[in-house]
Amino acid sequence: MSVSAKRIFFWGLFLLFLLTAPAALFYAKGYRFSFRQGVFVYTGSIAIRSVPQNIEILLNNKPVKSKKINFINSSYHIDGIRPGEYILDIQSPGYNNWSKKIFIHSGNSYELWNVILTKKEIEKKSYDAPGIEKFFISPDKKKIAIAQYGSDGEFLVKVLAIGSGIATDVFSSLEYKLAPDKENIEWSPQSDKIIIPAVKDGTKRYFLANIENNETVNLKDIAGTDAIRNVRWDLGKNNWLYYLSGNNLFNLNPESKELKTLAEDIASYDISGSKVYLFRPSDGIIYRMKSEKMNDTEKISSAPPLDMSNPDFQITVYDETRITFFNKNKKLLYVYNEGIKDDYFKELSGNAGGFQFSDDGKKLLYWSEFEISLYFLRDWDVQPKREENESRQLLRFSSQIENVQWHKDYEHVLFSTDKKIKIVEADYRDNINIMDILNTNEDNSAFIADSSLNKIFFIGEDRNGKNLYSIDFPEKTGIFGLR
Repeated sequence: MSVSAKRIFFWGLFLLFLLTAPAALFYAKGYRFSFRQGVFVYTGSIAIRSVPQNIEILLNNKPVKSKKINFINSSYHIDGIRPGEYILDIQSPGYNNWSKKIFIHSGNSYELWNVILTKKEIEKKSYDAPGIEKFFISPDKKKIAIAQYGSDGEFLVKVLAIGSGIATDVFSSLEYKLAPDKENIEWSPQSDKIIIPAVKDGTKRYFLANIENNETVNLKDIAGTDAIRNVRWDLGKNNWLYYLSGNNLFNLNPESKELKTLAEDIASYDISGSKVYLFRPSDGIIYRMKSEKMNDTEKISSAPPLDMSNPDFQITVYDETRITFFNKNKKLLYVYNEGIKDDYFKELSGNAGGFQFSDDGKKLLYWSEFEISLYFLRDWDVQPKREENESRQLLRFSSQIENVQWHKDYEHVLFSTDKKIKIVEADYRDNINIMDILNTNEDNSAFIADSSLNKIFFIGEDRNGKNLYSIDFPEKTGIFGLR
């Protein structure tokens, strides 16, 4: 090659470098050239964390091959996406597809931290609980109290060991029936005793059953009265109970039969942590017990926005800054919220069927027969962002909704309708994904999702009648699909 040719070749390469280097630099910085606009545009990105973790991602029906894996938070990151509107699909073999219309903006990441795909087919485990009506999981997550009826109509309560599947009888009666309201069988904090609400001739009574020695006692025989309601375990003292009788709150030790009157003029009470909170209908204000001395209380809430002298209002306390007032008979739900930005005392629903705080206290889930809604007690800074004191309707169904409860990520809600257990996401951007988890063959099947066990326990029906079942949900996975 001549010297002239070498010079031409060198300067040609140099000129090519000058032309391509800026483009490569722009590409590395996240810019892409738009032939439609004739300029470089700053791209956006998508971050996805999903269950299952082994997924295929499609944008506008085209598979995304270049996705980065973040092993710290088990997420995928897709960058270099031109700004605009896309249809994002997430798929995995054996799972139902997830889809949403998304909008990518220059320099921003569209974040999806809680994507759940449900299995098309799911294996369920059965337990020995024929004729089951209700069930309640113990605090130690090792046992289940099962309320059921025998073939002769006998009311039975059994305790099922989850590990072995062996059930032990702890209560039986041909005279008493399961209480028809939603009052639970109450496990003791040590998971060794249960309180059973039962009804005979329209009168409710409470039985204390000792799981370890199989002894059962009627609490009226200890308290000396039939007029007992709202029995709860004292979380601070072993073997002590709280209950209301008339307008008074009592503390009872069934073993020593020691009885204390703690407060008067009480319509309802609740326990949060080690503290007891009282609602007095005479002034509509919440008080906190300072000690076990008679009426030794302090005021913690402001005056209500309306007359709450109705004793039917029941309180549920997350902490002294977040409290609900619920009138089950009138379906009225109010919230008292001492927020970061302001204080609020407002009506959430005039047709409420129930409610549940999230464990972090930032969200309140509430529902009616056909609707599910959310109220935000604190700002939610993760996408999609929500503001303190914001309310949103999550969904409305034409068929009746029951057994509404939080999923463990508090960005999904579980419920049952039309003989199915379903899950709905709280991500309101574009369409809201609602997926079937399983068909129970039982109308509005009762179920409990236990996050520590990663299971859903539910009442299903087969040719032999009702029984108790469980499924693994969500499935347990390691790093990106490794089990």
